[in-house]
Amino acid sequence: MSRLKYFDTPPAAEDETEGRRGRKKRATAHRIFKSAIELMQKDGYHGVSIEQICKRADVARATFFQHFANKAALMGVFTDIVRKRIETELAMETVTPIDQLRHIVDHLQRLTDEMGPVSADMLTAFIAEPGNDFRIDDPEAGIAQLIVPIIEIGQSDGTFAQHWSPNDVAISLVSSWVGVARRNTICPDPSNGGPLNRVLDLILNGLIER
Repeated sequence: MSRLKYFDTPPAAEDETEGRRGRKKRATAHRIFKSAIELMQKDGYHGVSIEQICKRADVARATFFQHFANKAALMGVFTDIVRKRIETELAMETVTPIDQLRHIVDHLQRLTDEMGPVSADMLTAFIAEPGNDFRIDDPEAGIAQLIVPIIEIGQSDGTFAQHWSPNDVAISLVSSWVGVARRNTICPDPSNGGPLNRVLDLILNGLIER
């Protein structure tokens, strides 16, 4: 399997006043995360231990637990990188709320396809294990927090019907991403556009104001 370059660059700081210590801490967390992703691409999520991750990242086991409660908590870095990359792409062009949702879905579909079978195992395990930072039921976290304001803008300009909850729409799309990744592992979908786009079509069919 070819090396996944998507996660080469660590996510930018949330706080512009972040100091040297904060940058070092964030860089260490990203190195641990990137090492884990590289190992998981080769051996799968369940085939990689925390000890193996520490060895590849060249950190002590105690250092791992300074940054992550467990292996599943690596998802916090995962969602930070994905969210910020999508955020940057959306900021580069002015598009309609529908186009923005399409962009997010296309991005997630490409990432899932690029990561291959490991993406489904990772997403499933990250949800199932306690102490992780990936909450598909939290509209104020991860990818969902990008989707909520898009729905709100679409409702304010008349694109989307008012009776839908932006939070529910965001959670539905993120949950669908997880489900599609799992389904695609069992039964790959060779059709153009990908199954996640068809889920979005289904959601838009009810969301768009008639």
